Amino acid sequence: MTKIKNIKTRIPKRCICPSCGLKQKTKINKIYYKHVKDICLDEEILLNVRMVNVRCLNKACERRTFNLSVKGISKLSRSTDRLRSEAISSIVRDNSSLPR
Repeated sequence: MTKIKNIKTRIPKRCICPSCGLKQKTKINKIYYKHVKDICLDEEILLNVRMVNVRCLNKACERRTFNLSVKGISKLSRSTDRLRSEAISSIVRDNSSLPR
């Protein structure tokens, strides 16, 4: 059975635009939820993570909006970094036992 956990990320008062580098007041464009798989010893966990899309206040910036990053979740990924590293290490362990 899959367990679902809601994760509300903290919204900072100030953020830095990744394109122009302007440190600015956080101006929320939209908030949406992203489903991400995570690892657990007993059961499969599906995280419902709140993602925040922020507007850049620099008029000259080529990038109008950007997403605030969430620790442990890479851009455009559907699984946590912890789940991916565990899956890779188990594949390496399985392959190391094969005869050469």
